[in-house]
Amino acid sequence: MDKFVARYDVNGVTKSVWFNKSSFDEEKARAWLNAHDIKNFFFFFEPYEPTPFGEDGMLFKGEVGFDITTEILLPHIGAGKKIILDSFGGSLFEGWKIHDSIKALGATPEIGVIGSCASAAVQIFLASDNRWLTENSRLLVHNPWTVEAGDDEAMRKMANDLEAEKIRLARFYSTITGKSADDMLALMKEERFMDADECLKLGFTKQIKNKLITNENEENMTNQEVGEKLNGLERVLNP
Repeated sequence: MDKFVARYDVNGVTKSVWFNKSSFDEEKARAWLNAHDIKNFFFFFEPYEPTPFGEDGMLFKGEVGFDITTEILLPHIGAGKKIILDSFGGSLFEGWKIHDSIKALGATPEIGVIGSCASAAVQIFLASDNRWLTENSRLLVHNPWTVEAGDDEAMRKMANDLEAEKIRLARFYSTITGKSADDMLALMKEERFMDADECLKLGFTKQIKNKLITNENEENMTNQEVGEKLNGLERVLNP
């Protein structure tokens, strides 16, 4: 890995800054962060390794573009593995790359979330219709952001680029939820974690894994249907 990252929290949301090892060491990176008034950061020099999850799943934890990349993820999808995410997000463009790669392959992998799914990780999550959250997991969408240095022209160009990506994301989420792009822009601006129930209601997830009722059509199940549902759920959670 030719990069390392500094991660820090802002109002409960994890953010990060990437540094090229060819230009920065830890001391120079620390000085840069202090100069930009970024506090309470931690350095990570090597990515998290994917972790086996059950008999046929893999848990991918960390940052999109550093810990979770197209090259790391796709072989597991090709092998038919379930993909479990616990990610605070990361690179917008790597998130799109993974999303588009899954779509281009015509794959419909099972993608779940245990913990959190935020920012660029949401793009990965939404690449499959076969997706679920656990009851206590959370999802967050927000406006894209970056750390930029340069003159007024560089700043204006970056602002325009960020606005274009913001609109692209809002339209994408609109196609998933059926809500308007303006509604999605308002949700992104809030920058807050949604619980599993809200995600199900909006259509961000198709299922809450450890809940019996996943949509309004299941509210009037017979006792036999409830038993079948419970048996199927037990097989999923205890393979």
